[in-house]
Amino acid sequence: MELSVITVTRNRPQLLAQKLASLAAQTLPPDRFELVICVNGCEQGSLELLNGVDTPFSMKVLSFATNEGAAKARNACAKQAQGEAIYLSDDDCLLFPDTLAQHLAAQRLAPVVAVGAIYFEHDGASRVWRPGRVGYWNVNGANTSLPRVSFEAVGGFDESLSGYGGEDILLGYRLKQAGLGFMALPEARVRHLGPDPQRSGDRDKARMAGKNAVKIVARHPNLAFRLGVHPLSLWAKRVLLAPPLGLVWQRLDSVSYTYERAYLAGALEEKRRGREANRT
Repeated sequence: MELSVITVTRNRPQLLAQKLASLAAQTLPPDRFELVICVNGCEQGSLELLNGVDTPFSMKVLSFATNEGAAKARNACAKQAQGEAIYLSDDDCLLFPDTLAQHLAAQRLAPVVAVGAIYFEHDGASRVWRPGRVGYWNVNGANTSLPRVSFEAVGGFDESLSGYGGEDILLGYRLKQAGLGFMALPEARVRHLGPDPQRSGDRDKARMAGKNAVKIVARHPNLAFRLGVHPLSLWAKRVLLAPPLGLVWQRLDSVSYTYERAYLAGALEEKRRGREANRT
């Protein structure tokens, strides 16, 4: 097997059906790739859908009784994967017909982390993220491929991080430390059916991302500026988010203002928790 598609799904059977259709429409012959998918504590028919569908490609279905988090679910899928390369692909990301062929061609050139383009579609609007020069901070679960042996060598995703945010960047950082290169694949495209998480207005996700950033930096201090939780970064955010500058930011871009404010709150909360733990 040449390529294993790794997908985690939960309570989105309609999206999942579209996902399977996009995989079935790939120009890469179906005998050259497989889907390894984890139903992560789902109660809305996704497992029944997967067990009842016929696909032209091989498919392995895993399931957890409860939501165990994306990191643990992706790692479980990777352990069952047979492909020389793995392709990370969320359930809300629909592949263009040649996406897998583009990624596999990149993996055939050299061991590399390949990052493709994402077309965000939400509420009738669209926004395109097209990679140029990419680094470890661009690794994502929407459109990224890498050698399976490299994924295994760095231990996969860090399962100690809870909730949303940080696990992709941390994986990318570990791969960089292991000597793997990074490649932009702008022609390998996916449609992301939903907003960019950083522009979704989801305060809970932003707060969790801030907390996870502080947890990561506790182990990897040199990532503090990249994750925006260096003391200088936090001071600057406090100034920019407070009146009067915060009022201007909010008027100009309320979505990014909301995200950064919640991200800052999560980071400060985790820092306080860490200080209290050290005092006890």
